[in-house]
Amino acid sequence: MRKVFLLSLMMCLLRGNTFAQTENTFSVMENVFQSSYFNVSHIPNYRLSVTLPGLGGLSTGLINNGFDLRSISRREADTLVIDGQKLVSGLAKNNQIGFNFSTDLIAIRFKARKTFLSFNVSDRMFFRYNYPKEFMELLWYGNTRYLGQSLEINNLGIRASIYREFGLSAAHEFGKLSLGARVKLLQGFANVHTATSKANLFTSNSFDQLELNSELLINTSGYNEEIYKDFQEGNNNKIEQRSRDILTDFSNRGFGLDAAATYRLNKKLSFSGGFNNLGSIRWTRDVTNYESKGVVDFRGVELDKLITDSSGIDFENYGDSIADRFKFTETKKAYRSPLLANYFASAAWNITPSTRVTGMLYLEYFYGFRPATTIAVQQKIKRWFDFVVSWSTQYRQYDMVGVALMVKPGPLQIFIAGDNILGAIDPFGLRSFNLRLGTNLVFGRIKSQDQLPKPDKL
Repeated sequence: MRKVFLLSLMMCLLRGNTFAQTENTFSVMENVFQSSYFNVSHIPNYRLSVTLPGLGGLSTGLINNGFDLRSISRREADTLVIDGQKLVSGLAKNNQIGFNFSTDLIAIRFKARKTFLSFNVSDRMFFRYNYPKEFMELLWYGNTRYLGQSLEINNLGIRASIYREFGLSAAHEFGKLSLGARVKLLQGFANVHTATSKANLFTSNSFDQLELNSELLINTSGYNEEIYKDFQEGNNNKIEQRSRDILTDFSNRGFGLDAAATYRLNKKLSFSGGFNNLGSIRWTRDVTNYESKGVVDFRGVELDKLITDSSGIDFENYGDSIADRFKFTETKKAYRSPLLANYFASAAWNITPSTRVTGMLYLEYFYGFRPATTIAVQQKIKRWFDFVVSWSTQYRQYDMVGVALMVKPGPLQIFIAGDNILGAIDPFGLRSFNLRLGTNLVFGRIKSQDQLPKPDKL
């Protein structure tokens, strides 16, 4: 299992301080190309948009929907103390810790008659760790409260990937209806995926006899023992060569699909809906599968002996004995890991030609659906300024304020957006946060029919 830990750590280090969350505020800015990652049916007001390497889109965020520091801590004199009982009692049935990162290497979108075509090459990473409330109860209270009972611990798992996306999209107007779709070729670099996670722990009434019935399968790709040795020995030349080999290898291939539709009922009201990231990657390079399945009986440490004479217990051998019982079987079978699919529906009301209010429902699926709701107010000032302020509920947090800003000096389009900005001011109450920023080059402004010069009356 050391390899699983090292691979997870490597995925974090490769992308630095990276995080994850739905970008509720930024998704309504249809004139910025990167917003099409959330609604591919967006019809922009520019004929050409170009994203240059290193300047385009950088997105980071985090989630921890189980708790925040304020909810699990208390002050004793001048010391902040973590209260485990508060932590456990405040958890939901399933809880998540996660982060993600994405950056555009290059992207271009252009108009061909009534169709907008685009191509993007983007690096993406996501990490999700799900843990049930029962697992934390067992860690905090131990198994004494379950004497003569069975405790089920399911849905304890990780899904994490680093991959490159090659996307090709089209958005077309059919009168009042706009349809968009993006097909994505995915090049996988590294992955950890808990395919199966089931456990049942029975504690005898006498407490000293335990029985664990478990079924666990963890798949990994991207860890190579030789790479680990090269890092240890500092063989930079070999590391660089292996990195080049990985970046040009398409052994881990996958496909994804985004699709959306927007219907403009009239000049004031429009509706949108769709999905993103339906797809998966098949992992075949540097694959290792760790499987543990069956029933294990073992005796606990005698508590009176532990209290009166802990020196008489050989903890090292005792721990090795337990580890031997839970020994994982390793195989090298290719496997498939899904992306993090999400779904959305929204309605927008144009109060004036430059002021719009949007309401959105968003669902992400990972060990159940994770809903988010958003109300956003967007204000445009001619062609050079676009401002959005939003209020969202997500990850069991109900006071998330977001802001997005786009300024356009000449052909340069500069944008920055974030959700839960109050969390950055109050880190003790922080459960989620995200930030996106970047620049594009845009050319050829498209005027709407209402903005075109009217013919002189006869």
